[in-house]
Amino acid sequence: MKDRNSRMGSTLESLLREDGFYEDVETEAIASVVAYKRGLARAESDKPAEPSDSPSRLKSARRALSFAGSGERQTGDSELERAGGVREKHEPRQAKVPERESEMGADMDDDGDLRRLAELLDLRNANEREIAGLIGRPGQPGHVGEFIAARIFDIDLEPSANKPGYDGRFGSGPLAQKSVDVKYYSKWEAMLDINIKHAPDYYLVLAGPKSAAASSKGSSRSWAVDNVFLFEAKPLIDRLRERGVKIGTATSIRSNEWETARIYPAGAGKSPVTITKTQREQIGMFGSAIISWTT
Repeated sequence: MKDRNSRMGSTLESLLREDGFYEDVETEAIASVVAYKRGLARAESDKPAEPSDSPSRLKSARRALSFAGSGERQTGDSELERAGGVREKHEPRQAKVPERESEMGADMDDDGDLRRLAELLDLRNANEREIAGLIGRPGQPGHVGEFIAARIFDIDLEPSANKPGYDGRFGSGPLAQKSVDVKYYSKWEAMLDINIKHAPDYYLVLAGPKSAAASSKGSSRSWAVDNVFLFEAKPLIDRLRERGVKIGTATSIRSNEWETARIYPAGAGKSPVTITKTQREQIGMFGSAIISWTT
């Protein structure tokens, strides 16, 4: 039996001559010839013939050459020259690769950033585990602030960190046995979280450097204590209600209220608590800048 693929490897020109179509389709695009042989050609008899060097004919020739190069029939360059008026060598289709070295460099930079971030997070996690072992609670800002406040201001923290309304009670001094809710904010933005259903006797606020409430994009929140405030809760809530202020998370507090409640670094002299030299030195350990105190 004759091999059905006996024409495999023949040129398009010899194929057309063998089938008797060469003279008729010589001026046609090579793409139309291949499509015709596969039974997919469309009737184009009503269309005027295009110049041999027209863009559409060159495009059709490139398509045909690409199809022929797929393995069904191999064509030579001479057919493309006659069909399109130019010689264009077909290259095998390859997977898309970056066109510029800069694109590859960008990918490598991205991987480098991710790798560095993973390293930094590993260090941070290690530090948090060590902090947790030191304070006996998760190494999160709120728990760290409570630990600092308890050590400096002699506060007996509640065994449970989920006690509604307050974190502990003052163990000595003029506020002994008064309940206190310790708040820690890495930046002082004149906002205070207030739970009116479970208000303590006092709010003790530890805050970092003063900062206007704004977008956090491009900024950092370092853990620091530059300011300490002591609010008596009930009078503060009453004043806020009189002003019609919405009370809850991130309650806006006027600047004069903050200054009246300040006890560190320099208080207004109206607080029942006076900061001692030792307490100043202890708070200074957590400042965002080195502060020298004189007697």
